Amino acid sequence: MDKSDLRKFSNAKFVSNNGSVLERMNMLAGKYKRLSDIQKVTEDLDGVSKEEFIESIDFLAEEKYIHLRTIAEHCPAMLADCEYKELEGKPTGKGTRLLYGYIKDDMVEV
Repeated sequence: MDKSDLRKFSNAKFVSNNGSVLERMNMLAGKYKRLSDIQKVTEDLDGVSKEEFIESIDFLAEEKYIHLRTIAEHCPAMLADCEYKELEGKPTGKGTRLLYGYIKDDMVEV
């Protein structure tokens, strides 16, 4: 594989991982889930590594597909400011529309 092929594979995996993380986060709609629990599920069921999971969470939060808050205080939070194990999340309305096909994003495979 040359560099171009590796980049395409990496990009495709990122897009797929974003969809997997969002779908797993949506498993109990309406409830916040600990990111550490979602990470274990996506690793076990979808083969998403911890590093890939963190990349996807960061992207999904920045794009406003998920809402993050601290577990202890229930205060809105950003992944850049906290360890992922200190956070919980849930899909936003925009994230739910994406999951159900009402909006499209080429960076999220659902």
